[in-house]
Amino acid sequence: FQVQRGPDDPTRYKSYSDCVKKMIRNEGPLSFYKGVLPPLMAETPKRATKFFTFEQYKSLLTRNRDATAMTYIIAGTGSGITEGIMITPFERVKISLQSLRSHIRD
Repeated sequence: FQVQRGPDDPTRYKSYSDCVKKMIRNEGPLSFYKGVLPPLMAETPKRATKFFTFEQYKSLLTRNRDATAMTYIIAGTGSGITEGIMITPFERVKISLQSLRSHIRD
């Protein structure tokens, strides 16, 4: 749907329902899930990193004390920053690969 080349494109979809019909007819119902595996596989380490680092920061900040709201704020911020630093290079490569147009047929 996003790779349409313009109004003169013979494969252009006329509407959302036209797109759905053509996808089912030409590629089958599983075509709606085409390309979903790489992003799902990328999300797993992202979430694992965030979860693990949050718990590590929280235990560092509490040290056998009860966690306060500020503890959660700092641990959450720290885990978000850590995730960003660790995951951004991989996201950059993924986005670069997704934006390559060499695989689009003329």
